Amino acid sequence: MTDLLPHVFHVRLVAPLRDRVRQVEQYYHLGPAEAAQRVRDMDEAKSRYVRRYFRVDVADPLNYHLTINTAYTGFQKAAQIITNLVRTK
Repeated sequence: MTDLLPHVFHVRLVAPLRDRVRQVEQYYHLGPAEAAQRVRDMDEAKSRYVRRYFRVDVADPLNYHLTINTAYTGFQKAAQIITNLVRTK
């Protein structure tokens, strides 16, 4: 993917499933089962989109310049990391 759009800085945000489900529960005010289904649905939709339009595997780390685990950094720190890297480019 990095070769397909060379003018774009490709970042992938990841986190363990339990953290992603908890985030969706809080953001959408859902119960655990419904939030888990929403996460699975979003993952599948993202995978289909990337496969359809870029013909690559969304989970392949070689498709990204940077991967950040937001369970470790949080969203604000992740945004700072991305901003700092983009500014130096």
